[in-house]
Amino acid sequence: LNDIRNLSASASSSSLMSGQVAKRTLNPTLETLSLLVVDDNEVNRLVVHRLLAKIGVKTVHLAADGKEAHTFCASGGNFVDCILMDLNMPVMDGVMASEQIRMLPNLSDIPIFAFTAVCSLSTCRGSNVFDGFVAKPCNLQSLQRLLDGLLKFYSGSCSIQDLRSLMNMPAGQKLASGASLFT
Repeated sequence: LNDIRNLSASASSSSLMSGQVAKRTLNPTLETLSLLVVDDNEVNRLVVHRLLAKIGVKTVHLAADGKEAHTFCASGGNFVDCILMDLNMPVMDGVMASEQIRMLPNLSDIPIFAFTAVCSLSTCRGSNVFDGFVAKPCNLQSLQRLLDGLLKFYSGSCSIQDLRSLMNMPAGQKLASGASLFT
């Protein structure tokens, strides 16, 4: 857990249920969203942190592998709205970590997105552990798209299925219903 750094510009606290990571149930804003970025490459973690900060996210937790991410989520005192999870990491890979995180009380439905350069659309769709994927190298637009979707999801204006559909399709493509989540 020493390698997990909270680069938060502001300290956030919340009451925890069952000593596990808490997840948001109220309407968040960009400033109040809390993300966990899991990647074995320190440069990738820091680049994503800076991009998220540029967009307005103030709380970003970082982990270097799946085991650190699981430990972080299983320990008390932590708060996460979404997890970006690399797939290929030492110690514990992203799929195994995501499966174990989803088994924790109160986290079975936390949005977890594969965050990797080697994930294809069909690979991520085929996995029941991820809600979609964010391709590396990521850019401001792909992260903004994810954050916009999370805000809509947590405000109740879209379902997790809509968010999954959005994050599993090219930018700008319409949802099956014909209406795009984002304008």
